[in-house]
Amino acid sequence: MKLKKRFLFLIVFTVAAVLFSALFMMNVGNKYSLLISADNLIYSDYEKYTYDEIEKCLADATVTFDDEKENIVKINKINFDRSSKIVKFDISAFDKGESCLNVSYKLNGKQNTYLIPLKVTYFNIIINKSLFDFSGSLAVEVVILLVLLVFTIITGYSFFEKIKLAEYSYDMILYGGVSLFCLHQFLYAMTTFFQYAQYYNGMCYFGLFASNLNNSVKMFCLLSIPVMFIMSIFVSVSNVSLIIHEGFRPLNMLGIILGVVWASSIILFYIFSNMQFTGSYDEERILTMIRTPLWSVILYMECMLFSTIVCASSAARYTPVYNKDYIIILGCAIRNDGSLTPLLRGRVDKAVQFEKTQYQKTGKHAKFVPSGGQGSDEIISEAEAMKRYLLQQNIPEEQILKEDKSVNTFQNMQFSKKIISEDFKGGENPETAFSTTNYHVFRSYMLANKNQMKAKGMGCKTKFYFFPNAFLREFIGLLVEEKIIHITAFIIISVLYSFLGILEWI
Repeated sequence: MKLKKRFLFLIVFTVAAVLFSALFMMNVGNKYSLLISADNLIYSDYEKYTYDEIEKCLADATVTFDDEKENIVKINKINFDRSSKIVKFDISAFDKGESCLNVSYKLNGKQNTYLIPLKVTYFNIIINKSLFDFSGSLAVEVVILLVLLVFTIITGYSFFEKIKLAEYSYDMILYGGVSLFCLHQFLYAMTTFFQYAQYYNGMCYFGLFASNLNNSVKMFCLLSIPVMFIMSIFVSVSNVSLIIHEGFRPLNMLGIILGVVWASSIILFYIFSNMQFTGSYDEERILTMIRTPLWSVILYMECMLFSTIVCASSAARYTPVYNKDYIIILGCAIRNDGSLTPLLRGRVDKAVQFEKTQYQKTGKHAKFVPSGGQGSDEIISEAEAMKRYLLQQNIPEEQILKEDKSVNTFQNMQFSKKIISEDFKGGENPETAFSTTNYHVFRSYMLANKNQMKAKGMGCKTKFYFFPNAFLREFIGLLVEEKIIHITAFIIISVLYSFLGILEWI
């Protein structure tokens, strides 16, 4: 499958952004501007003192280093900006190693000391360990924002493009979910960036930026708890109705099982996210490293679920263009006497209504392809039952092409495609639609795609309790169909947010 230019651009842009960040840090890493708010530096009764007193205090302050070797870093200049209340230390690196900057000052007769642990890496980059900041961090933050924005725009555009063209597929769900995930992260990161940049005189420490990006996934999950809990109850109740009306089948238990699992996960998530560890520093850090990727994966899964609901709902409401040559009617169980059940009759009526409207608007007739074989408990095939009903609706027999060998929806599409290919005389690509129940439309698109069949779906209305199970089935189908992509995404997200969790403890 040929990669679209926009996705090729996305890959190239992301790789280029990472390389640019690395090269930029190595180029400017040996010089670092350490910005400290005066109320943090002079933390004791800060508001009691005038700017002149603070400025004199800082002018008389002594700055020393705790070095294992001399000349690891040195202070070039110290400035105090009255308007922003920021103290700025311009620092240069000379050799790799660790040091601690000690700012000692006397205020109101009392000696105070402020410590800032620093590290110079192998690449001569200065790192402020107290807030995990480094030279070039501003550029890295801008790059992260740009990558999130580009991901949001490209996947969002691809999602709406497929909606507009009615190209329903698991790719569509993937685009929608990734776009929602990246949009949430971008908006939260932007808010954090400008909030801290304003406070720190145009500087947003990377540690604060990363920590808040990490917290954003927790906030999303916490805010979504009521919605997901209500959804869990709703799918469970709808499945009970489904079992009462349609009988017990393992597939009809899907909503109940997932509802219980999801509700339990929400409760465990709430308990786990509010758990306070009384153990050692390292144990608490390990807990954070576990919680952070867990929240991010939950956020990713919820974004995919919301995207599934949007895509399946859109497919159910879609009306194809009135230019069809054939309309496949997907079969389902018939009554013992060979007549149509209300569910199947709705599919046939929808196809007949569409064909009549098309003829009125364009003067073009479409042929019907009732599709469905004979089950072990059925006296005739589903296709034959639908054909008889079509004849009762005054549809000419020559306008009906019966497909009576299939036993499932995949074969409905496969065998109907063969019949249409043999019948069509107008070229290689006949305009085809299929009629089914609204909750079944998206699933049918997937099976048509597997048969390399470009068909547009239409859905007839049915009972509400069918929908939750259908959404969940498509959601699970997405995870299975695109499992390599999702496993890769889980790994990347887990590693990334584990790293963000670590930053809180550096």
